[in-house]
Amino acid sequence: VAGGYLNRPDLTAEKFVANPFAVNGLLYRTGDLGKLLPNGEIQCLGRIDQQVKIRGYRIEPEEIEACLLQQPQIGQAVVVTKQRPGGHVALLAYVVQSPGAQNRDLSDFVFRCKEALKKSLPAYMVPNEIIVLEKLPVTPNGKIDKNALPDVALNNTKFKDATEQPVTPQEKIVIGAWRAVLGIDNIGRQDDFFDLGGHSLLAVKMMRLIEKESGVQLPLATLYEHSTVEKIAARLITNREESDDDCLVAIRAEGTRIPFYYVHGALGNVFGLPLLVKHLHPEQPIFGLRAKDLTGKGKMPDKVEEIAASYLAAILRQNPNGPYILMGYCFGGLVAFEMAKQLQQLGKEVKKLVLIDTEANKSQEPDALFARQFKSWMQFARRKSHDLNYFLRDPKGKIRYEKLKLTETLVKAKRDLVGPKTDPFYIAAELEKRCIAAGKKYRLTPYEGDVCLLRAGKRIRYAEDEKYLGWRPFVKGEIKIYDVPGIHSEIFAYENSGTTGAVLQRCLDEGKTGSRILVPKTYHSEPSLI
Repeated sequence: VAGGYLNRPDLTAEKFVANPFAVNGLLYRTGDLGKLLPNGEIQCLGRIDQQVKIRGYRIEPEEIEACLLQQPQIGQAVVVTKQRPGGHVALLAYVVQSPGAQNRDLSDFVFRCKEALKKSLPAYMVPNEIIVLEKLPVTPNGKIDKNALPDVALNNTKFKDATEQPVTPQEKIVIGAWRAVLGIDNIGRQDDFFDLGGHSLLAVKMMRLIEKESGVQLPLATLYEHSTVEKIAARLITNREESDDDCLVAIRAEGTRIPFYYVHGALGNVFGLPLLVKHLHPEQPIFGLRAKDLTGKGKMPDKVEEIAASYLAAILRQNPNGPYILMGYCFGGLVAFEMAKQLQQLGKEVKKLVLIDTEANKSQEPDALFARQFKSWMQFARRKSHDLNYFLRDPKGKIRYEKLKLTETLVKAKRDLVGPKTDPFYIAAELEKRCIAAGKKYRLTPYEGDVCLLRAGKRIRYAEDEKYLGWRPFVKGEIKIYDVPGIHSEIFAYENSGTTGAVLQRCLDEGKTGSRILVPKTYHSEPSLI
């Protein structure tokens, strides 16, 4: 794989061994433990070192422990993983406070520990839970006994003071649902669903449990504005009616900066935004635009132009004067692009237009039939060549990605056949079909302005124009390119939110002299479909 580490002969000697099959060759010691079976297959037995893999990332718990121990209020620390309901793996840190730093307000202590970790570690390495113990369990020979560490469920209520305990029956229902889907018992009234490791799929299960226990059906989008136990419980009591402008969701309503408006992708939701908020400027107002299909109060139009007009109407009622920052992910990039043009036609100022891994749709170019067919054949050949090249570079990643795509296709097919029409997954699948159809019908015309283009750093799918994703002919101004971590579906994933947020903030802060930004090579993710 390489000749060794640059200027690090010690690491080269540690990680590389002589290749017995070649003269003067080296083999890299990966640390994977395996056993050669009589039939020639290799059985994987795990890792020799302490690395673990979570959501495609290799994580060394010892590195997190070292960062924890740099904090003066922590005397001991150990980091482990725990399997949670739904198949996801949680990263847990167990700490013992320093003798001179005993802190009775453990919630504040844990919060400050996490904030300190966020400054020195990427988001995916920050533990989901930090559990404070009086002492760490040890084996007879004095080593830390990781098997004897209590689960969060056993470490529960003593870390929540009276104000954190559920008060109303509704709060008890919400906490019960969170415990069931997150596998965490240590939950208080002020805890945030996303901070505890929640994501869109778990949110669907959680809302179903709440509806089953309370008899009240809340839209999934409730979590955008009400992501704590206390706030969701209050919604169960009031169960307020949705207004015509409920496609516009305030993620952070207050702030001195120019607000930005984020348009949903093909699934219609804005679940990625709450994770990004923590990594953006505290004075940055943030609003999301979700599809009305998810609120149960109507249907999204079938044309991009009409979708853009309906979303602009909601924005102009809320903010009639501007200026505006528009942002769209995937299909939402097409809508945001059209919104920017319509705002310009109204004489409004578009401060920035940000397209997040959106490819320009050029399928409506008025070519002759033979020319269109020839282009289609050439694109098919290039796409297959791209797939083959990617497979040769990363066979495991490509195979895993294709398996996940096949699984998703089968799940969608089953849902179409037997799923109830009110099922959130069914609604999202139908909405995705309509978004894709609307995108294919949309005819692009040039935009009089600059565009910030955020691209997925790991491109598994073929793109005819990998640099500009096809936008160069349709943008009369400058296109500033930024690369963000992961593949297309992982840009807003929990483990990437810190880096994506930092790149997005840089994009928002930069003037016209911005430069291309690349994500450090340490941020790489393996494929996963969301």
